[in-house]
Amino acid sequence: MEPTLERVCRGLNPDQQLVTLFSENPIPVNCRSSLEGVWQFAYQNRFRFTGECDHPEAQIRSCQTAGTQFLITNQKFNITYKKCSGMTGTFDG
Repeated sequence: MEPTLERVCRGLNPDQQLVTLFSENPIPVNCRSSLEGVWQFAYQNRFRFTGECDHPEAQIRSCQTAGTQFLITNQKFNITYKKCSGMTGTFDG
């Protein structure tokens, strides 16, 4: 049986917090990455905490090989969230 979005999501615990970014129908595009390298970022979640969590180790790290064409197989990156001390609702992930 081929996995579908519905079949995969059916097996998830509804009480589990999930952060997922994906495209159901990706279209290959040959272009330069706007996220090449490592970037530090800050995040907000108005439903969980007020303010902005700006931890120096919160990073977006691209996974493509430097100097290669930015095709669909090379369009990957990891997002690392870090908990901000004194801010309830922020998290490591």
